Amino acid sequence: MPSVAEWNEHVVAFHDTYGDGTPGFVSRFRTADGLTSYELLAARIRLGARHDSRVLDVGCGSGELLRVLAASIPHAVLEGIDLSERQLALARDAVPGARLVQGDAASLAFAERGYDAIAAHLSIMSMPHTEAILHALHRGLKPNGLLVLATEDPLSGDSIVRGIAASLTHLAGRFPGSAFAIPERASIERDDVLRNALAAAGFSNVSLERVTLRAGRTNVPVGPLGL
Repeated sequence: MPSVAEWNEHVVAFHDTYGDGTPGFVSRFRTADGLTSYELLAARIRLGARHDSRVLDVGCGSGELLRVLAASIPHAVLEGIDLSERQLALARDAVPGARLVQGDAASLAFAERGYDAIAAHLSIMSMPHTEAILHALHRGLKPNGLLVLATEDPLSGDSIVRGIAASLTHLAGRFPGSAFAIPERASIERDDVLRNALAAAGFSNVSLERVTLRAGRTNVPVGPLGL
C-alpha cells in the first residue's frame, strides 16, 4: 500500500495528466431531468445557503462545481482547495473570482468555523484518512453550517468512478500490487458507514439521497449517487 504522500502524488499525477477531462467525462452522466451531479450539489447548497454564503469546494479540481455555484449563487463567496496547482490554474480561469488554495483538505486549519457550506464532489472517495478529513470539514463549518457530499458505489454496475478508474491503468506501475489501495480510507459509499463516520465527526441531521444518473445516449444506469 502506498503512503499518504505517495497516494497524493499519484492523485496529482492523474489529474495533471488529464487536465479538465474528469468533469467533461462526469458531466455525461445526468438525471432524467438532464442535471449533472455538479448541478445537483449546487442546487442542494443553494437551498440551504444565503445569497452571500461562504462556500468551500474540497478537491475542487479544475473548478467545475465552483463554476456551477458561481452561476447559481451569484453573490456567494467561493473558495476551493486542491492538491494540484495545475488543476487550480484551470479553476482560476473557470472562476476568476474564487479564492483557491493548494493543499490537503485534512489541513483546513485556516478554515476554522469559517464556512456556511462545504461541498465535496466525489473527491472525498479518493482521500486518505477519511476520519480526519470529516473532522476537518466539521471544524471548517460555522454552527449550523451545511456539508454536501457526493459519493458513489463503484460496485453497482457501470459507474462514474469505475469509468474514471479505467483511465488509471497507465499509472498502475507506480504502486505494483497495491490495487490503488488508499491509506486509511473508510468505504463511505455504504449508507450505514457514512452515517456513522459523519456522526463520529460531529455532524447531526444527516440526510442521504440516492440519485440515478445515466450516461449520454447509452442510457446506462449509474449509481447510486449519494447526496
